[in-house]
Amino acid sequence: AGGEAFPLSVKGRVTLRSDAQTGGGTYRIVFDGEGLPTTPVVLHSGAALAGFTVQNGSGGPANDALALSCGTTDPVFLTSVVLDGLGTGGSRLGRGVAAGTQCMLVAQDVTVRNASTAGYVVDAPADPLPVVTIERGAISGCGDGAFVHSGRLALQSVRIEGNAGMGVRANDDLSGLPRVEIRDSKVVGNGDTGISISNATLGEIRITGTTSSGN
Repeated sequence: AGGEAFPLSVKGRVTLRSDAQTGGGTYRIVFDGEGLPTTPVVLHSGAALAGFTVQNGSGGPANDALALSCGTTDPVFLTSVVLDGLGTGGSRLGRGVAAGTQCMLVAQDVTVRNASTAGYVVDAPADPLPVVTIERGAISGCGDGAFVHSGRLALQSVRIEGNAGMGVRANDDLSGLPRVEIRDSKVVGNGDTGISISNATLGEIRITGTTSSGN
């Protein structure tokens, strides 16, 4: 839509930040064009994205809103970001964010919506397990809100609402090692189970101050 060459690759120790908070504008990275790559934005270990909306234009279920490329355990930061998977003609991206081996993510005041598979996917085939920390923000209109196969997911004051599947789905094939902590959050109005964690004896599960209802 704007002539950008995708993906936008943000290297370690680099922050891509708009002046949305001080200037009052809305800055959109629109994922549109011929021969789309897998994702519009790639963040490498130690990189940060702040004050943007990543908006789908014509991507499909094989595309993600944002990809993490981690060679070290330096965390990736998202602050005041919207990831919207809904594009023109009803097309939807598959995942909001997928975290694999070594990818440590801190997401603060981030909204993920309209991803057909899941808002967040955490899956590490081996140690070190990635840690995905989500503080405030919301996940809505996705397939599942968050899916964890192996890895650590920490949710603090997050609203997970109106997703077609489960609010939080962990290790449903019994082959992973999920470690899930949910604090002071709302898991409401999802089309399937609010919180589903299988084979929890192999992992670590903590849920405190959280409401799960209407699922």
